[in-house]
Amino acid sequence: MTKDAVFEGLAQNVAIQAVRAAHPEAIENAKYDRDELTLVIAAESIRAVCRTLQQAGYNFLEDVTCVDWYPAEPRFQVTYHILSHKLKERVRLHAMVASIDPSIDSITSVWPSANYYERE
Repeated sequence: MTKDAVFEGLAQNVAIQAVRAAHPEAIENAKYDRDELTLVIAAESIRAVCRTLQQAGYNFLEDVTCVDWYPAEPRFQVTYHILSHKLKERVRLHAMVASIDPSIDSITSVWPSANYYERE
């Protein structure tokens, strides 16, 4: 399935519009399930995508967590749950991180509250 087919039906979503306009290659996949949008983001774009979502009205970082999918590669899935009080919408970001270099950019410059979660 092509990226355009994935976004069909989601095109009116504020998060999709903002990220596709600012970082068209950052979204690797998207799905809408149980009234919540999930975007799979290229790990190297996570900070820029978070900043774009914040500017689009997503104002609250709920949490950051990680799943270890051993023995799969990329092994780690870093997940960010972000909320817009104004839009009454939530978006989940997934970024996949390989075990060879298990690091991802900090988003504390966008949401200082991420500092606590990023220590774990």
